[in-house]
Amino acid sequence: MRIEKSPLAIAAIVAALVIAGGWLRLSGTDWDGFAFLNPDERHLVFMLTDMLEVTDRGDGGLLSGILDGAGAAVNPRTIGFFNVYGDLPLLAMLGLLSGSEARGFQELIEAGRTVTALIDTATILAVFFLAHALCRRIWPALGAAAVYALAPTALQLANFYASDTWLVAGYAWCLLGLVALPGGSVRHALAAGVGFGLALACKITGAWLIFPALLAVGLSARESGWRLASTQLLAGLVATLVTLRLASPFLFDGLLPAASAVEDFRELFAMKVMEIPPTWQWEAGYPAAAFLRDFTLFGLGPAGVALLLAGVPWMRGRALILLVAFVGVLLTVLFDFVSALRYAAPALPAGAALAALALSRMPRAVSLLLLVVAGWWGAGAVLLHDGNHPRLDASRWIWAQDGVTVIANESAWDEGLPVAVSLEAGGPQRWPQERFTLLDLDITGAEDADKAARIASMLAEADLVAVSSGRQSEQMPRLPERFPLTTAYYRWLETDACIERVWHADRGYPLPGLRLDDAFAQEPWRVYDHPIVSLYAPLDCYDAAALEARLLEALR
Repeated sequence: MRIEKSPLAIAAIVAALVIAGGWLRLSGTDWDGFAFLNPDERHLVFMLTDMLEVTDRGDGGLLSGILDGAGAAVNPRTIGFFNVYGDLPLLAMLGLLSGSEARGFQELIEAGRTVTALIDTATILAVFFLAHALCRRIWPALGAAAVYALAPTALQLANFYASDTWLVAGYAWCLLGLVALPGGSVRHALAAGVGFGLALACKITGAWLIFPALLAVGLSARESGWRLASTQLLAGLVATLVTLRLASPFLFDGLLPAASAVEDFRELFAMKVMEIPPTWQWEAGYPAAAFLRDFTLFGLGPAGVALLLAGVPWMRGRALILLVAFVGVLLTVLFDFVSALRYAAPALPAGAALAALALSRMPRAVSLLLLVVAGWWGAGAVLLHDGNHPRLDASRWIWAQDGVTVIANESAWDEGLPVAVSLEAGGPQRWPQERFTLLDLDITGAEDADKAARIASMLAEADLVAVSSGRQSEQMPRLPERFPLTTAYYRWLETDACIERVWHADRGYPLPGLRLDDAFAQEPWRVYDHPIVSLYAPLDCYDAAALEARLLEALR
């Protein structure tokens, strides 16, 4: 009996693939030893902590939050937070944890990461259904689901309790309703609308779905007439708005946009992004070719992109809905000021599903080879989250050094060293304040004489100087006219004979059997889970006055 004709066998194989993808995701939830090394996670956990406190006091909860909207006591904006993300990732965790005793930061972040990993596991299933809707064949659809399951950015984001993975899930399930719209019924429009609303309830960039949605309605009109298509459009719109109101209630005051939410978004769009250190990479220059390179290598993966491109000649009909979804996201991110890979994550389900078009037509041996390559390449993202984080390793090394008590860190815009770390397996986290004095060089501060004096004097006090990523050391010297003093400082750090690099870690992208140096890739891909970390020790010959004079010279 052919497996394709056995529903039970098909279900078992699909379940095995989804379970395997889930295991890959759940195995990496402790990638940083729960040391809070992702600032987006910290923001969500801080908000969730205060929301749970409100619930514990009996002042509000999940139901009152949904009903009361912006006026709810559990609304993070009511509590005092600035928030431009959707409410769904917070409300879901509030509902799950309200009846539990989990209140510690580590417990909350572990719970958030676990749920996020499970949500992305469900997205693997959505991609299978999407691919099957295109080619009506089981094996190519399984291959497409595997492409998503092994996509580097999907694997990376699945281990972060942040809005991106939740957004991707809403995007994928909405697309599943949209591809069924031509020749389908109103229920498919309702399903698409629910997915659209859930995506918007995670992040405002769920609005990108409007483009494939309009195309799906147009294709439905061509196939079944405008009467059904207009009914589908209205049903989808109502389902979207109702879902958004229920899943992201703090955006609304009754049925109207809440003034507090509008004000947060107005403030977001008014920000002078050039003054924010994490955006200096983009100011220094990140060409379109670099983004496409990074997306190919670390977004969908080389095998996935090869299969996607190979399927272009067969992209017609329903496949165009996914193509518009994929290209629309990519172009929006490509021409945005901040072209971060995680912003392009909503393109991954559509891109992976489109791979089924090529998989259904190429020789089985070739498709299997490409899927093996996808597995090998995706394993690099899994290995990144094996717990051997450079900042954790550096922190343990610092704790092991007798006589080290004063450490100079670059700025508050990056993680200082040491981070909270367990010094032995299963042991308690040790916090730096227990032993160390941490100095802040404020390397991102104004380029003036005070900065030169501050750096020179602090290095005279420090036992170690920490560079915990390339956020400052790699990006600021790319803008030497704007940061002449800082550029001179980092040049001195690498070349002067009176300061010595005593510890260094650069994991790169750890493919099985091969380390790929990914220092060329965009900073957001590397900075959280595999930054380049260096520690320096001033030697006896270090002269603070000489360094200050050298830095002042750079200002002239």
